Amino acid sequence: MGDAGVGMTTGMFYAYGIDTPANKAFTKTYREKFNHIADSVAASGYVAAKMLAAALEAVNGKIEDKDKFLAALRNVKLDTSPMGAVRFDDKQNIIFDMYVSRVEHRDGLYIPVVLETLAKGVDQFWQYKK
Repeated sequence: MGDAGVGMTTGMFYAYGIDTPANKAFTKTYREKFNHIADSVAASGYVAAKMLAAALEAVNGKIEDKDKFLAALRNVKLDTSPMGAVRFDDKQNIIFDMYVSRVEHRDGLYIPVVLETLAKGVDQFWQYKK
């Protein structure tokens, strides 16, 4: 979006500017490898792969036992990731933090800078009744 996006404010589960060691390491590595800043698609794909790897490790790589593998996956909790803490709820939907960010032009890049954490541990219902 270039200059047209500067000043745009959004709420999202991921922003390049999340100021944590896990996100800083992820964005640095991603930029070095792909020569582009990481976006929500890249971060969510990375986190999904980390969750799958944790489940595989929990079942010692024996993915053939589908029920055991899925049970292990449902129990994966990442305390740190580029997106913050993530886990699944009892309906197998992801629970994550939500961030408010604003697009700024810095050092030749258009990046979403996190203004605040809107909510921690947001599930599919967030503030609404189940």
